[in-house]
Amino acid sequence: MFNIFICEDNEKQKNVILKHISNYVANEKIAVKNIHATASPIELLHILSGESTPGLYFLDIDLKSSMNGIDLARKIRKQDHQGAIVFVTADGNSPLIAIEHMIEPMGYIIKEDMDQVDGRIRECILNTHSKFILNASSPLANFSFILAYDTGKNESGTVIAIEQEKIIYFEISKEKKHIVGLKTEDGNWMLRGSLSKVLEQLDSKYFFRCHKSFIVNIRKIRAIHKKGCKIEMDGGDVIDVNARKIKKITTLMGLA
Repeated sequence: MFNIFICEDNEKQKNVILKHISNYVANEKIAVKNIHATASPIELLHILSGESTPGLYFLDIDLKSSMNGIDLARKIRKQDHQGAIVFVTADGNSPLIAIEHMIEPMGYIIKEDMDQVDGRIRECILNTHSKFILNASSPLANFSFILAYDTGKNESGTVIAIEQEKIIYFEISKEKKHIVGLKTEDGNWMLRGSLSKVLEQLDSKYFFRCHKSFIVNIRKIRAIHKKGCKIEMDGGDVIDVNARKIKKITTLMGLA
């Protein structure tokens, strides 16, 4: 469970963001403790001082106050080390500003691109949910496999061990039989075997065969596109999902 905070001094834009957040949380039944919306960074920090639950923060960078969004983010970091920060901005240079101040936000929402606001908010909430809910478990065992082809560092037949936490998804090779592609945070691999055999090694709480050709790491899902039966994964890859399995995925993610 986590809190959601909005700090935006434009009343209209604050209400738009609040509406999108409230609707998504209610419709997807996401376990959010409280949603706080304010124009005052001082008020936000006052509320935060009485909280021990981590939060997701949507912060306007250009606050007309004693502190701007960057300053507010730095103070939030001191109180909520796990907090996820999203900057709401009209300035395309905001990522550079954040880097200069050593702040690593989850993302940015550009005010001029209001048509994309709803999708970006959904993505940020989904990622935060995964971070705070799904990643709160104990570490998983490594996934071991036999390398199918030579790479620059390893020969075919080498046994490789990968941390399950770093796995994004598996995909059946379209070109070669009995070959499975593995996408991880650190790169891509090809292994011999089948998805059925692969699944036997994986933790069933976090890995799911969403399609005849794919196994996904539930914690690496960035967005679910129900109408098109697609899943967007960390790294940006979009893969197919069987329509009948979408509900199971949302249940595994704690969204149903």
